[in-house]
Amino acid sequence: AFRDLRTIEKNRRGLELIIKSSVNILEHQTFNNLASDALIKLLYILQLDNEVKNRELSCGLAACQEGKAYFIHTATGELKNYKNTYVHESLPKEVQKKLETAIACRESCFTDDAYIGYFATRKGMINLFYLNGCHNLTELDRDLIRIFSANLSIAFDNIDLYQENIETQKELILMLGETIETRSDVTANHVRRVAEISHTLAIHAGLSKEDAELLRFASPMHDVGKVGINDSILLKPGQLTEKETEEIKFHTTKGYNILKVSDKAIMKIAATVAYEHHERWDGKGYPRGIKGEEISLFGRITALADVFDALGHKRCYKRAWTKEEILEYIIQERGGLFDPSLVDVFLEHQDDFFQITEKYPDE
Repeated sequence: AFRDLRTIEKNRRGLELIIKSSVNILEHQTFNNLASDALIKLLYILQLDNEVKNRELSCGLAACQEGKAYFIHTATGELKNYKNTYVHESLPKEVQKKLETAIACRESCFTDDAYIGYFATRKGMINLFYLNGCHNLTELDRDLIRIFSANLSIAFDNIDLYQENIETQKELILMLGETIETRSDVTANHVRRVAEISHTLAIHAGLSKEDAELLRFASPMHDVGKVGINDSILLKPGQLTEKETEEIKFHTTKGYNILKVSDKAIMKIAATVAYEHHERWDGKGYPRGIKGEEISLFGRITALADVFDALGHKRCYKRAWTKEEILEYIIQERGGLFDPSLVDVFLEHQDDFFQITEKYPDE
């Protein structure tokens, strides 16, 4: 009777944990976060009978397909040193063999001492989990894992859908940015270069990968306000009148007003970049004349990226500058137009930025 009561209690605790865990995993939007959380949850489910102090005895990993290989994004216990490596390059042969068996069978499986989770998304991307130390699992243990794994499959598909939505937004943003620049006699590759230069500069400046990626797809919208500028001004080959110059300057505010209504992260950053990419570190820019760190880091990075690329390419009103002329100007504007610290980062990694301009030449 005691054994039955204990089984019932374990079943109750297990289902309760699965319900709570499933809510959490369905909220994740990246594979890394989902994999790390799911691995911990699986270890807990497998060790409901154990004391907390013994939970570190088990080990596991989560890997995601990259081409024909599998990259280990997270690992625990004895396998923790294999994190950020590839399955076929580093793991012990016996572990590799178990994972290969699951891949070949295209399904999750149990061995005498391990659980191998196989999860293929609707796009065919394969995700693997490996949990060692699964000795003497009861049928109840296996059922709990199967229930949790079913919810985990849904979570992986949700991430696929989320990423597809994000990629669609990014593609539309890039296409719109290219269309706007082409209208003003600037080649479409200008926005691609600004996107990549901004991203690279953000990484070198210490921004997180997530923020740098957001900037990569927000910066192409920096000139979206030009849709409200007359062609006779945008395409004028000669010097602009004072009135025309003021009209051109207004594209920053127009762009901000277009983009600010969205609550999406990319669009919020795009609104900020559109508003601030003509502000100056010394406060002599427009439209608001803010200075220094009053200008967002996103705006400061895009300003440097935009000017760097514009100087190196021919426009209807100017010739393309040489590399030496560009560097001389950027150094001259350190603390004037540009954030001094960003100029230092730019100069230290200048080869990276010139390579980007070579990769996406004007057509």
